[in-house]
Amino acid sequence: MNLKTKLNNIRMRFKAASKAFLDPIPTLKPKILVKTVEPSLVLDNQLLAGKNVLITGAAKNIGKSIAIEMAKQGANIFFTDIVEEGCLNLEKELNTYPVKVRGFVLDISKPENIDYLYSILKENKIIIDILVNNVGIQFETIGINKLDLGEWQKIFQTNVFGPMYLTKLISQMMVSNSIQGSIIFMTSIHQETVVRWPSYSSSKAALGMIIKELAVDLAPYKIRVNGIAPSWVAEDEQKQPLSIEYNLLHGCSISPCYIGRAAVYLASDYFSKFTTGTVLKIDGGTTLYNYRVAQNPPQLKNPIFFYINIMFHIVQRINRKIKRIAAIFTQKLAPGRLEAKSPTFKTLFPKNAKIKRVATGFQFTEGPIWFTEEKYLLFSDIPANKIYKLTPNGELTIFREPSHNSNGLTRDKQGRLIACEHGTRQVTRTEKDGSITVLADIFQEKKLNSPNDVVVKSDGFIYFTDPPYGIKPEQQEQLIQGVYRISPDNNEIIIVVDDFIKPNGLAFSPDEKKLYIDDSERRHIRVFDIQSDGTLSNGRIFYDMKVEKPGLPDGMKIDVQGNIYCTGSGGVWVFDLAGNHLGTIVTPEVPANCAWGDEDYQSLYITASTSVYKIRVNIPGIKV
Repeated sequence: MNLKTKLNNIRMRFKAASKAFLDPIPTLKPKILVKTVEPSLVLDNQLLAGKNVLITGAAKNIGKSIAIEMAKQGANIFFTDIVEEGCLNLEKELNTYPVKVRGFVLDISKPENIDYLYSILKENKIIIDILVNNVGIQFETIGINKLDLGEWQKIFQTNVFGPMYLTKLISQMMVSNSIQGSIIFMTSIHQETVVRWPSYSSSKAALGMIIKELAVDLAPYKIRVNGIAPSWVAEDEQKQPLSIEYNLLHGCSISPCYIGRAAVYLASDYFSKFTTGTVLKIDGGTTLYNYRVAQNPPQLKNPIFFYINIMFHIVQRINRKIKRIAAIFTQKLAPGRLEAKSPTFKTLFPKNAKIKRVATGFQFTEGPIWFTEEKYLLFSDIPANKIYKLTPNGELTIFREPSHNSNGLTRDKQGRLIACEHGTRQVTRTEKDGSITVLADIFQEKKLNSPNDVVVKSDGFIYFTDPPYGIKPEQQEQLIQGVYRISPDNNEIIIVVDDFIKPNGLAFSPDEKKLYIDDSERRHIRVFDIQSDGTLSNGRIFYDMKVEKPGLPDGMKIDVQGNIYCTGSGGVWVFDLAGNHLGTIVTPEVPANCAWGDEDYQSLYITASTSVYKIRVNIPGIKV
């Protein structure tokens, strides 16, 4: 560049600088490269109008607040939680807004549940624009001497692995549909603050780095990935924050609504179009507390008040723990009821029939079966790895531990216990001397998935369903989720139906000429004709149980008149032989299975989440 050119450039720059100084208002408008949201949309609460949001762990506290705040901004809310009552309550509250709402009772720590959720979204053509990974659990175990690998595995499965698998599927959905979406992880200040809960803090620290990695990975697709790291979020029964000295800004806990609004901020294009890889800390200065105290400890005129304050917070903490424990045993559940859809329904029950809770405090109950001679009920608690025995007078004892995570239970014609075991992936029989015989564990040289429910025909043939609920996707060896039949001599296993997605409960008609089987994935019951050789034919849909409420068809029983009782959304659905839905036994908790019991077989025992319920009926059930 010669001297003349250099002088010319300097002159032009000086001229431009002088003009800018004398006339600061630019004459040229900058070119707009990014489409922006109109300010009027902010004022009209339409920041997320028409967006489809998926929120995990949404039934209470932070998750519930996020759902409500996003619904206020016009978003359609799809959410998950493991507590059906919480899902129903949140659905009811969200339905007050002019948006679409649907809840799913699902455990996001299980890949098969995530696969099911994803399949429902695709089936209903629901494209997710915003994913909020809120679900999380914590253990307060302190110290290496109390290290529990099972605790760490459960923490990471729920807080990290489950959300990551869901994020993988939803991000693929966003990319394939050209959605410039937003993914939000709920982490915690414990990712950087030592509270001596190593498993929980480590899982949250992992999320902090995952947010950054995913932000880089998904940036080419214009998908934002961010996080929110709150400190203690809590309110009392009057929706007021609780006192806490560690919050320097306000001296109290954080109300959940502020986390919900922060999620709206990160989800909206108006505020966060260029924000990704960021963790938004909302702690009121809690993470600064130790530094401030160490540098400038507060001067107390009377130390006695300092110790009183400490004791007050200790008592508060103990009181909260006591309330949590007491809630397990004294939880206030909505009362059960009979919801009739036909006048016939009420004739099936005695006048003033009530749904009684006869046992509670379990993790997840399943597979009830009544033993007539001994006069007791057996049922499984799958995650607790136990089979319990319950007598009519309420006496509860452990029948078997470990149970190998047994699920469905029944009896053969000799009165021997038949069990479907998730842990061993087999069907077993307990002999009269207490020994265990394996009836089925392999089909065509491959391990079964996880036998789920089982029935025995009067001629000794055993039929069982084999969905993959009890295993991880990488453990599945069978290419199908089938229904199998075991011969009475235990020498032959054949597959009788191979086109189910998630076969589950099954039951014979009173004359044993038909077999009813439900498919939890498709949410319907099918019925098959039983041939003379025990094979099945002429499969057809008996009833479609799809509804816009949490719950899936699961365990099933039939009375002597052929009425079908099938657990499903909201309770136990009752059908007549013609396939008419007569009504529903609405249960306080999500039901999984049921069984006839007591000496007259006129009691229906229902296993539902953490409890076992019972209701009397007028028509006896088929004896097993």
